[in-house]
Amino acid sequence: MANYRYPNLTIINESDLHDANPNFFSNAVIAKVPLPATDAVGHQSIRDAIQQQFQVDIDVQDISKYGVDYFIRAHSSDASARMLARGFANVSTYTLTLMPWTPDYGSTTVPLHTQVSSDPINDHKLTGSTVLSPSERLSIEISGLPPHLCCELAIHHLLKGICTI
Repeated sequence: MANYRYPNLTIINESDLHDANPNFFSNAVIAKVPLPATDAVGHQSIRDAIQQQFQVDIDVQDISKYGVDYFIRAHSSDASARMLARGFANVSTYTLTLMPWTPDYGSTTVPLHTQVSSDPINDHKLTGSTVLSPSERLSIEISGLPPHLCCELAIHHLLKGICTI
């Protein structure tokens, strides 16, 4: 357990995420925002710039904050190809770099064998008593979860040792 540096890390086997549609993110684009622009650039301004500069209609709900950058889900390969061919978008007085999204973007990867002790099943369980009843409604805000893992199965897997969803 001494080698386990990330006590809040839950390991998810990607093969368990069978309900995630692999084509859902095939047209995704990352808009890298310069640090001085993080407060000046928003969802609507990115949407307007893409529509004006690329004649691509993106719904505001298809643009997600992704750290300091933005995750943009285009509805067609033609739309994402047009954005990526140019490679940048001007938003206000700032230039955002456009790049294809990959599942590794924004991820922290650590070698499994160096981070997990010999008993990974019991390492993540909570200590102390567990209260099963009465149930209480709880709202949880989760940040830092890459979009390709944001599905109901992943949320259940992450929280299964803590609460019942």
